[in-house]
Amino acid sequence: MQNTEMTAPEITKQLVQRASTTIEMKMENWREFETKLSELSSVYDELERSLSGRHLPHLLFRGQSNARFELSTTLERYPVKIIRFSDYYDAIFGARYEIESASHTTWEMPAPHEIKDALESSIPSAPPAYEYMLYLRHHGFPSPILDWSRSPYIAAFFAFSGCAQDQTDDVAIYAYLESVGSGKASSPIGPTIATLGPYARTHRRHYLQQAEYTMCRAFVGDDWHFAQHESAMGQVEGQDILFKFELPASERSVALGTLDKFNLNAWSLYGSEEGLMETMAMRQFEFSERVRRTELRQKYESERAHRWRKKA
Repeated sequence: MQNTEMTAPEITKQLVQRASTTIEMKMENWREFETKLSELSSVYDELERSLSGRHLPHLLFRGQSNARFELSTTLERYPVKIIRFSDYYDAIFGARYEIESASHTTWEMPAPHEIKDALESSIPSAPPAYEYMLYLRHHGFPSPILDWSRSPYIAAFFAFSGCAQDQTDDVAIYAYLESVGSGKASSPIGPTIATLGPYARTHRRHYLQQAEYTMCRAFVGDDWHFAQHESAMGQVEGQDILFKFELPASERSVALGTLDKFNLNAWSLYGSEEGLMETMAMRQFEFSERVRRTELRQKYESERAHRWRKKA
């Protein structure tokens, strides 16, 4: 990975087009991150104009509360390792009837022995029973699908809301561009990232969070094998481009307070009573006028004590 411990480089069209590894940028504060976002947005617009109307994939963003964490799916983090898609599909198909009964929802999905044609294709595409898999993902079932957002600010919310103010490790906000618009080459045997798109009938959080999804897989025999996303990044110039912005966790209050002013918070992104309680707690304990006055009073008293010590 390209590591920029000192000054982060300017994000340019050439930097994006020639990227052959993850581009890491260490931010000093939230304001610098917003500056880099503006640069990235300008480069994206420039790329789009240069394509004369041809398709340029969306920039996708993902926030993680600790920059040390890898880009991993919930299935990769699950204690029991499931590598083959066919094994995973057998499991979710077996769970289907109880889930349908409890949720009062029915999904159309092929039986396990009927999915061979889909699995024989090495072309990146949505997996069989995609909408059912998204439902499982949103409700906590281990999933090979990695979730992203088209909004960098939603990604930033998830990065900072999951960290502690005194956390020593940075948070990370990733930006992913599938290709620069010149098409995408997929490996017949190596890991390939498939972008699965936003269009699905699933939980309303999918739309509240402007969600899109990816899956990384390799075609092995007549099956898909799941692979780590970062193993496919930067394999071909001009595609699977990944930026990693690292920000101090101490910027939590600044970032979340700024986002809350635009109504980006747990209440608006989850739409649940639990999200409402999280938002109310954050506003009362971190952003309220009472908290601000207390901080100002403590600062004043500390400065006054310092002046008295100097006089003594």
